[in-house]
Amino acid sequence: HTFLDLIPDIYHLTIDGEDDQTGDYTFRMFGESAAISLNVNEQTELKLNPSSQAALYKVQLSQGDRVYFESQTINATWSIFDPNAQLVINRLNSANGFEVTKTGTYWLSIEGNDSQNSIESQFVLNVSKPDVSGLILNERVDVVFTKPYESKQYTFNLTQDQWIGFDQLTKGLTDTEWEIKDSEGSSVFASKSTIVSDIATAPKYVKNGSYILILNSLNNVQGGISF
Repeated sequence: HTFLDLIPDIYHLTIDGEDDQTGDYTFRMFGESAAISLNVNEQTELKLNPSSQAALYKVQLSQGDRVYFESQTINATWSIFDPNAQLVINRLNSANGFEVTKTGTYWLSIEGNDSQNSIESQFVLNVSKPDVSGLILNERVDVVFTKPYESKQYTFNLTQDQWIGFDQLTKGLTDTEWEIKDSEGSSVFASKSTIVSDIATAPKYVKNGSYILILNSLNNVQGGISF
């Protein structure tokens, strides 16, 4: 998948058949003006006729947004590019989601193939912002994931140096992780799967200050955890 951010100039496109083959060949080249504005978190109808053609969409995203591509077809490939035309993620990645690191216009390219006459399907580009709330130490918290690639974040302040530890009270969920960072964004407890027993993570003695506990879904996870 190639998406080029070109400066104004004159360009030449050359098409050369392999082994000097001859015959008819049909193509189109489209740019930003061909991109369809995409409504996030809504089902979008996809129609490719012929099935070998492509579709281009654009969407405004903000730093910190969590994005997850959900498709109903296996007969098309997809790629998402950032505002600098750099590939962020595509169908070849093990996960279908990512966190936006740069605010701007993002581009979703969907490419069909010639395995059938046409493709009619649906997809959803799920976008959510981290759900941030305050945390009271030593009290039970129930976390429920209802959206793909969701992030639940809990802020807390320590008025004095003390020991802290993450105590998971229920069974973990596949494709979820937790992490604790300090006010400068440095990891205090590195990312760990909630499937891994918290017994393997020893408490730590930390300085007074502000911290954030992050619980992330890394897929289309439905379910809850308590800690």
